[in-house]
Amino acid sequence: MTIFSIVLHSLSVVVLVPAIVIFSVYKQLQVHRISLHKNFCVAMVLYDISVILVDSVFILDHVNEEKNIRVNQNPNLCKVLYTLSRYFRLCQYAWMFCEGFYLHKLIASAFAEQKSLLIFYVVGWGCPAVFVSISAILRAVRAGHPEDSSCWMDNVEGYNWITLAPGLFCLFGFFVAVIFCYFNGEVLYLLRRSYGRYRLQRGFSSRRSHSMAMTRMSVSTHVSSVGDSLNPNNGSVKKYTCTRNGDTILEDEVWN
Repeated sequence: MTIFSIVLHSLSVVVLVPAIVIFSVYKQLQVHRISLHKNFCVAMVLYDISVILVDSVFILDHVNEEKNIRVNQNPNLCKVLYTLSRYFRLCQYAWMFCEGFYLHKLIASAFAEQKSLLIFYVVGWGCPAVFVSISAILRAVRAGHPEDSSCWMDNVEGYNWITLAPGLFCLFGFFVAVIFCYFNGEVLYLLRRSYGRYRLQRGFSSRRSHSMAMTRMSVSTHVSSVGDSLNPNNGSVKKYTCTRNGDTILEDEVWN
């Protein structure tokens, strides 16, 4: 699995690096939306590289030799690389959140121009550093504890959740649905309008059904004989008058 992970992360780097170069070279792509894409790709590349280094230098050593020789010889390097991998992974989630938030702003405020991306840089690169620093400080305080590994990979006392929870928060479906959909003014307006149309159609259908029932009850038909006459062929013709709702219809029927 470790070799498989190294191969996949290497392929990711091979694909992402040209994309970053393309985003950076063409002036036509120097817009806010593409800048967010570029930072997201950079975060993924840095995470891939950090994982490749940790896996190839320390994890394979642990799997193959089962003695953690490199980890024991270079504990500080292992801690730094592992901490960087946690940081860049959290940066990926943060930039995914920034992408979604920027898209929400485009939809909610189509004519409002985004003048600066400073807030996005703070969220994308700064906020992950806060959580990772807290985790590293707590790990350092516990240095030498028998339950903690020399490379901080074990989830001792749930310290890994300090960096995992913010990433899950960025991807939490309920949070995304509430912020980007149910708190969206345009969405709320459309829902209210649809509900109003439904109530209007339902009320109109009820009134129409009631009106048709009353109309059928009020219809009366009156037939009367208005006279007889003889036709040239000695046939008698009876004329009938049919009255419905005030309209008179004259019908002739010939009897031979």
